[in-house]
Amino acid sequence: GLKEVVDSESGILVEPGDTEDMKQALYKLISDKKLRISLGEIGQKRAFEKFSVRSMLEKTEELYKDMLKNEQGAP
Repeated sequence: GLKEVVDSESGILVEPGDTEDMKQALYKLISDKKLRISLGEIGQKRAFEKFSVRSMLEKTEELYKDMLKNEQGAP
């Protein structure tokens, strides 16, 4: 997963190209139903909080405010 989306509570991160880590992560998910459910629930909650329409609008508004502050302060 992407580090921007997944953390240690919502998924399993592996280094790109590390096939051994990927194999171990997949085995862990296949063999542990509770872990799969937990990661899924936490990941869904995190996605809704971080990427909801409201959250994206708030971040966009903050970006515009910062841009206006910088523009007004420019010589």
